[in-house]
Amino acid sequence: VIQYAIWLYVRFTLSYRDVEELLAEHGLEVSYGTIQRWVLKFGPSHFSVATQGQPERLSYAVSV
Repeated sequence: VIQYAIWLYVRFTLSYRDVEELLAEHGLEVSYGTIQRWVLKFGPSHFSVATQGQPERLSYAVSV
């Protein structure tokens, strides 16, 4: 459940309250505060995994 909540938050850039509502639709009552604590505690290890496979953002440098 924790991993799924973090994945939703990171992958779809949802708010904590949006994730709370999505989990409630699946019958899980979790407060947005709990989701926030999960993201802060477990998120850093999941951020790299959740964003794998996405194209890297290109930066355009102006050369003089």
